[in-house]
Amino acid sequence: MREDLVIGRDGKPRCAWAGAGDTALARYHDEVWGTRTDMEPALFEALTLGVFEAGLSWSVVFAKRDAFRAAFHGFDVARVAAMTERDVDRLVTDA
Repeated sequence: MREDLVIGRDGKPRCAWAGAGDTALARYHDEVWGTRTDMEPALFEALTLGVFEAGLSWSVVFAKRDAFRAAFHGFDVARVAAMTERDVDRLVTDA
C-alpha cells in the first residue's frame, strides 16, 4: 500500500493526513475534502482555509475551522464583501 494512504478502522481508504481513527479530521476528509461541489460557500471556505494554511499546518487551521466560519459569516461571500474596516480591525485582534 502507498505510504500516503491509510485504511481507517471503518475499512475506508483515506489520505494519510486524515488518519485511521474516527476523528473530526477523518470525517472532514470523507464528507468535505474529496467531495465535488459548485456551492459558493464551500468553495470560498476551501479557498480561505487554504490561504490561512500558508505558513501553518493544516491541523492548526482545521482546529480553528469553526472560528473561521463565525468570522467569515458562514463563508457567505456577499456578507464578507460587505464587511467594513471596523469588522476587519475586530478580526485582526481575534486570536
